[in-house]
Amino acid sequence: RHVSFKIINSPTLLLPCWRETTAGTSFKNRTLPRDVATCWNSTYDMLKAFLEMKELVKAFLDCASYGLSAYALSEKEWQAINDLVSALKAQFFFSCWLFLHPSFKLEYFKTLQWPQEWINDAINVTQKAWTTRFKPTQTSSDTKSSATVPPVC
Repeated sequence: RHVSFKIINSPTLLLPCWRETTAGTSFKNRTLPRDVATCWNSTYDMLKAFLEMKELVKAFLDCASYGLSAYALSEKEWQAINDLVSALKAQFFFSCWLFLHPSFKLEYFKTLQWPQEWINDAINVTQKAWTTRFKPTQTSSDTKSSATVPPVC
């Protein structure tokens, strides 16, 4: 949490350094997402991005000139993040399944008397999340980055 907050909120020092770090990689122009209390799935998004960019994040945090070495993670902590991402993905997967399951589908919203427009929006958001982020694919995707880590110090 603190790392992405510090990078995003340091537009004159850390953010340009982060952009320079990612410039020659497949993560060019990508920042680390922030965990937002009002966005229930942002913890998953943030941790998943950290795993995808693990080598870049490690190199960036290890560089003493950025003052972020206190936030460097051990392999045990990286494994804990990996485990948490798996659990959060399963939880969201279950939520989508419950929402899309014919037996349960829209009863919750109808019980709460949501306007039809809200229900339609909820359907669209869930279907998009399912197809773009969670629907199983033919090949299994690995969370490890194939990007070469450029020197950051």
